Parts: sequence; C-alpha cells; structure tokens
Amino acid sequence: VYHARIDVNGNVIKTYLGRSAGELVLLDTYTHSSVVYLERMGFRQAADESGYVDNLTVTDGQGKSYYKNDFEDAAVNDIANGKMTVSNGRLQMQSGAGVCLQYTGADITSYSIDWDFEINNIAASLVFGASDDTNHMMWQFNSGTGALRSVRPMLLPTRS
Repeated sequence: VYHARIDVNGNVIKTYLGRSAGELVLLDTYTHSSVVYLERMGFRQAADESGYVDNLTVTDGQGKSYYKNDFEDAAVNDIANGKMTVSNGRLQMQSGAGVCLQYTGADITSYSIDWDFEINNIAASLVFGASDDTNHMMWQFNSGTGALRSVRPMLLPTRS
C-alpha cells in the first residue's frame, strides 16, 4: 500500500509518494502550459489494470476540505459512477472501468489530492482537472513487475 499526494498551484503540479502520509517524498514537479482547475477528479482503469483506493481527500491551498471519502460506507459510492465498487472499506478499481469522475464543485487552482492506493495489476491512475471523461490530467502509477517503478503524467487538453 502506498500514499500519494498531488499538489497543484496554478500550473505547477508536484507529485509525492511514500508508504504513509508521514513518509512522502517529492517525485516530480511538472509545469503545465496553463492553469489546472480542480473541477472533477477521480480514477481511470484500462483493460487489465486493477487496484484499490482508500482515504481520499481533496483540500484547497488553505486546507479547506472539498471532498473526503474513507470508503467505509459502501452506500457512499459517489466517485465510482456505477463502474467501480466499494468493498472492505476500499474503492475497488476494476479492470476496464474507464474514467470515473466526481464533481467537487470546486473551481479552484490551488489544491491537494491525498489518497492511499494498492495496485493489483499493472497500474493505478488518478484523474483531475477534468472537464469531462476525455479532457483531463491523468497521473499514472505503474507497478511493472510488482514493485512501484514510475509515475508519469498523461496529459490531455484542459480548458484555458
């Protein structure tokens, strides 16, 4: 199980990863060509990718909470859009689920997304700054041969 955090400040995106929130290490700093609004966020799973998410929080630059879900209540399955399930207190990201988004109601440009995740097969991907299923930022954590080996941004156009 890993803990990750994405910090966005305007067009600068910092990616942190560790075994827990207290052990986060800065992995990457990326500067996008335009401001990345929070808008919708969620997860993407392609064919053969699977894993779990837990303890998801979204806060603004001042610490105000915009979204929080520990997935303890299977009835609170707002982020899965019927494509992913909640079981054993975690969101199960099923293979081939595609993009599952939750509208945060936040049109902000300074925010953090924190979450715990486990990769069962191949990769787990966070989507944010999404105006819809095809226009978003996507950060993918790839397990390769079983050990987490990389994080890579997969960029699609965002609004300007």
